[in-house]
Amino acid sequence: MSILKDLSNYFQQPNRHNGYSFSRREHYHNILNPKDIIDLVDKYMKLHDDRSQTDIKITFGGVDFGTRLTSFLASNEKPRYLIENNYNNTVNHSILFYKEKLGKHKAISQFHFVDDLFLWGMYLFNNYLQASELKEVEKVLMEKYKITEAVSLKDVIVTDKEKNMIQLKNEVYTSIHYMTGNKELIERLRKEVGDYQGMIRIPTNEEQRNLFDKL
Repeated sequence: MSILKDLSNYFQQPNRHNGYSFSRREHYHNILNPKDIIDLVDKYMKLHDDRSQTDIKITFGGVDFGTRLTSFLASNEKPRYLIENNYNNTVNHSILFYKEKLGKHKAISQFHFVDDLFLWGMYLFNNYLQASELKEVEKVLMEKYKITEAVSLKDVIVTDKEKNMIQLKNEVYTSIHYMTGNKELIERLRKEVGDYQGMIRIPTNEEQRNLFDKL
């Protein structure tokens, strides 16, 4: 996958200001959510059953779930940052980050690809939204997906006909998660890794090179 390799090499290039390079890497690892393949599977399996149905197809930034990473990279701008995780040489997890403007709010989008397929997306707002701001976001989502029932998106998961999902969270930072409805794929992933709590993540070249940054 030459495009991804080129991107990986680009982000691993040393920066003349090592302090800035280090903090940038730490920043993106800190805001990563789900954190890794273990976290992704765990979060998916623990999603609650309070759902609100929509007839509108759910996509993330116009990208369909199941889109291949190679196709995505060929038709989108270079990401702000890229994280690659490999587990037991069995499962690959690639996360691409972009800066976004959602209304008046700044946010970071994350595209999570597992074994080349897009499974999970997230908008992470740069700040915790106040009650009035959160209500504004809820209103936009309710109108876009034509949800007419009296529900709070903080309590329900919006689901389309293909079982794709949207979940709004307002914790330390406000985030909106978009998740594939292909539960069979998630189940297969869980079986492939077996006892996924025991999976070993192979350090990336970048992490190996910066092993002693904190000493």
